[in-house]
Amino acid sequence: MFPTPQRITINNNLVAPSTNFISPDTLFNNLPGSDNDFQANFYDATSSIQFYSEVFNQTSVGSSTPYRYGSYQIYSADTDTQIYSFASYINLTSTMVTAYYPQFMYESILTSAVSVDFNLQTMPFPYPYQLTLRSSSQNSFGYSGFVGFAFCFMPCAIISFILIERNESLRHMQIISGMGLPAYWFSNMVADMIKLYIPIFIILIVSVVFNANYAGVWVLMLLLPLALVPFTYVTSFLFKTDSSAQITTLLLNYFVCDVMAVMIFVLQFIPQTFKLGGILRWAFCIFPTYCVINGLLWSADG
Repeated sequence: MFPTPQRITINNNLVAPSTNFISPDTLFNNLPGSDNDFQANFYDATSSIQFYSEVFNQTSVGSSTPYRYGSYQIYSADTDTQIYSFASYINLTSTMVTAYYPQFMYESILTSAVSVDFNLQTMPFPYPYQLTLRSSSQNSFGYSGFVGFAFCFMPCAIISFILIERNESLRHMQIISGMGLPAYWFSNMVADMIKLYIPIFIILIVSVVFNANYAGVWVLMLLLPLALVPFTYVTSFLFKTDSSAQITTLLLNYFVCDVMAVMIFVLQFIPQTFKLGGILRWAFCIFPTYCVINGLLWSADG
């Protein structure tokens, strides 16, 4: 159970003995794995303070390792009334001993009282649950990085096509041929949204296959084209050539998705920067791709 035997101090005689009782020596021998995992220093004390002093003094006796993580002072072990009481002296440099050492004595008392060998297993909830959330949160950084990188290229194809049509007067030719501006923009937006849903559906399918389907993220991805296409159309008026529009859009979305989304997420977990992170979070919500990545990170964090 332990790599080296744990040294414990235990009183030699009960503090409150009765006619029929279980001796501290018996309780020690019934500790789980006591033959190999525990070494006892039996000591008689007339008070709790005296016993505590002995436990403290034993920390400087012999080698400093293995460290002493717990000791027991047995008050009563009456087999007639089935009343057992003891005090655990615990070294809190290890957070696990608060559960382990009392549990060891509980198991010893039950074994001694009913004369049956058995083992108890405990699961310190919610510690494993927190580890699961932490692992999921760590995995989400990699997942969000890959998804965010894919999102960077989606608006590039859209904005490039818009600039080409504008610079080569293709839109003008359609308008003088009788197409109205509302019909032109609406038909192009629908076509671009359909094109965006193809890679999004692929991302969702791959996410399910590899068990990376975080709760609620699929809704954000399905809503992304409805926001990303109009946003890209608006930003297209800031550029004159398709090459500059593509490069700027790619770098902007990479900065928003893979840099700022993670940085703001981390800022909101640091007390000194929590307020700044909250302000930046809402400020960057103007970018549709940031909203998806931010929602993914928070969904994975639970």
